[in-house]
Amino acid sequence: MARALITGASSGIGMEFAHLLAAENKDLIITARRTDRLEQLKTELTQQHSIQVDIIPADLSQPTGPTELYKQIKQRSLQVNLLINNAGFGVYQAFTKADHQRLTEMVQVNVTALTELAHLCAQDMKQLGKGAILNVASMVGLRPLPYYAVYAATKAYVVSLGDALHAELKDDNITVTTLSPGLTQTEFFEVSGYPRSRSTDYFTLPARKVAQIGLKALAKGKAHVVPGSLNNVGAWFLRWIPVSWTRQLVAKRIRQHMAALKQ
Repeated sequence: MARALITGASSGIGMEFAHLLAAENKDLIITARRTDRLEQLKTELTQQHSIQVDIIPADLSQPTGPTELYKQIKQRSLQVNLLINNAGFGVYQAFTKADHQRLTEMVQVNVTALTELAHLCAQDMKQLGKGAILNVASMVGLRPLPYYAVYAATKAYVVSLGDALHAELKDDNITVTTLSPGLTQTEFFEVSGYPRSRSTDYFTLPARKVAQIGLKALAKGKAHVVPGSLNNVGAWFLRWIPVSWTRQLVAKRIRQHMAALKQ
């Protein structure tokens, strides 16, 4: 029984992916740590659409999380023909002050778990003769970002991996697309600790819109997509502006922002 597997499905972009795919009558496997939210989402989806939804709670911040999730999928005799690697989080803090365990968990979720699930599912997709993988990165993965240093580095990895796999798995009839959102209406700011402001709200896209753009790009077989016209302009500039300029400018702006918050 083929399913679309969505990680981080309990909120934000992941939840919107679930609603959009359910509207296309696609059966789902939804996973996250918060079982209560997954149960609520399943109820909503099955009441609104004639689909099957399997809940498999998993903590991808733990080293055994991805393999345990995959084992559960196999034990239920399910097949993943679409993987949406959406789970991830950031930490906004000076590197030397950040909690070591939190940084380690972020690398585990954003990099290791994403890689393991892509690897396991791609092998199955190759046997099936087709499949699709949508990896959620971020615009910050296009350049180093002081005070989000580890988060930006993990997303740079996702961008690089996705671009490589897009070319490598094409001959296996597996489409790989990387979605790099800018500011999005999710719980990201609350989780990462970055204070919201009117300026950030101005550039923020709805999570539903971001998910729609990601699925549309995947359907068209694109390697990489940045949602939003303003974000696309910003991404274009980032590709041409020297890294030394952007990292110094961003560091200065963030230090000013942090100093203003303390006043």
